[in-house]
Amino acid sequence: MHTFSLYLVFAAGLAALFSQTVKYLRIAQREHYIAKFTVKFAFRWYLSSSLNISLLIFSLFFLALSFFAYLWALPAAAFIVIAPFGLTWRGKTSKLKWTRRLKTTAIGAFAPVLGATAAAFAVASFAVGDTILMLCAFFMPAFVDLALFLLGPFEKKLASKYVETARTKLKKVNPVNVAITGSYGKTSTKTYLAHMLEKNYQVLASPKSYNNKAGLARTINEGLLFSTEVFVAEMGTFGPGEIRNMCSWVVPKIAAITAVGPVHLERFRTVENISKAKAEITERAEVVVLNTDNPYLLRLAAELSESGKKIVTVSAQDENTNLCIKETTHSEGGGSAVTKNWALFSGGAHLADIDASDLGEGVVPTNLAVAVAIALELNCPMENILASLRDLPQASNRLNIETLPNGTVLLDDTYNSNPAGAEFALSKLNLLAKDGGKKILVTPGMIELGPQQKTANENFGYTAAGTATHIVFVKHTNRASFLRGVKKYQSESGKDVFVKTVADRKTAVAFVKEILGPGDVVLYENDLPDHYP
Repeated sequence: MHTFSLYLVFAAGLAALFSQTVKYLRIAQREHYIAKFTVKFAFRWYLSSSLNISLLIFSLFFLALSFFAYLWALPAAAFIVIAPFGLTWRGKTSKLKWTRRLKTTAIGAFAPVLGATAAAFAVASFAVGDTILMLCAFFMPAFVDLALFLLGPFEKKLASKYVETARTKLKKVNPVNVAITGSYGKTSTKTYLAHMLEKNYQVLASPKSYNNKAGLARTINEGLLFSTEVFVAEMGTFGPGEIRNMCSWVVPKIAAITAVGPVHLERFRTVENISKAKAEITERAEVVVLNTDNPYLLRLAAELSESGKKIVTVSAQDENTNLCIKETTHSEGGGSAVTKNWALFSGGAHLADIDASDLGEGVVPTNLAVAVAIALELNCPMENILASLRDLPQASNRLNIETLPNGTVLLDDTYNSNPAGAEFALSKLNLLAKDGGKKILVTPGMIELGPQQKTANENFGYTAAGTATHIVFVKHTNRASFLRGVKKYQSESGKDVFVKTVADRKTAVAFVKEILGPGDVVLYENDLPDHYP
């Protein structure tokens, strides 16, 4: 019986170890294998609810007891397998992909665990070994981060082989390289530009959000043809030096920055740091296109102009920039009916008009202006550019607007939400609403805003309460901050807003389907993957 108990505890320890390993490997994969984020997310989950705090306390309590009587490890194992509640090892929005890198990380995380357990078995006793195994299962987030840290140099060296292959291929083909970055708007701008260029060039654009070193290398290695004339590379960054490194082998002739704002502040800490990191894209470029409606980019334009680099400024407000796409209105026949259109200006001179109905409500003028400016720098005729706007494609999940047969309007803005984008999306929710129709917002709030996250989500809640008639808030991460903003608006305005909180997006969608009717508008603003609490 004693031997059976030992093996039972050992089996329970293996179950706890397996459960925790798979859960946190999935977080590591979702967070781009960056060391320290696994532990950070573990803390987020344990502090996300009173239930998870209780699970944390009970796990540690029974683990401590197990050093005195090893059978207490059984309830410890049960709590560790469950904890943190809500973080599943199978995944819903993102399945675990057993790539070569994930397998390597798993081996790296297991090695110290197996070593510590084996040493305990050899030096102490089987019972102590069982307890050590259980303890390692509980601290698996730290072992995963340790593995990521130690394997970092190896992974970097391995990735360099693919980059070198891409660099060699890019030199042989020698297309015109266009690099686009920005805190937001870069994917939409890339999509617009690739479409505009197709009438004049053989174009390759990095797909989806393939905007890091590995993504660009894969794009080039798999998609670049010897007939390719223009390569449009979207470039993102999680830290200083990353864009500079990409530009060292994807050397841009034209570089563009769409915007600088509080995105990834969790990693950068300040918007000033973000601005500096984005500016790395300009260092090797012959021509730089900047949205000077953004104060950080307005300052950068002045600095780069002094250095002698060619700067192309774009705006949605200032007609005197190199290219301005601005909304214009005029009355039909002198009456009260007002028609909205967009007009192109350059240096104060009117260039052309754009029928706003061709573009749809989801197009951000400055993103479009950046794309048009680059196309003009590549000598695309204006008539071809204007013709391409009639069937301008939209980047998926970025304020895509769909009107259903019954008149219901769906706004899908589920990717990469930020304060400016959320405010723009809310304005479209208000604009598209019919008289008497419901204006429904479904959101989990905004993430990766670092020290500004609570304030930004409180402001978001305040603005949302002044716009939407119904709010469905998803998950826990930003709930307290967002609802504080809603309550503040209700207190100040005396307006009552319907608010419902749900655990996941599936529940939110099901609820919206129940209340949605003809003439209603629903905005899905951001969507947290399920490794967020």
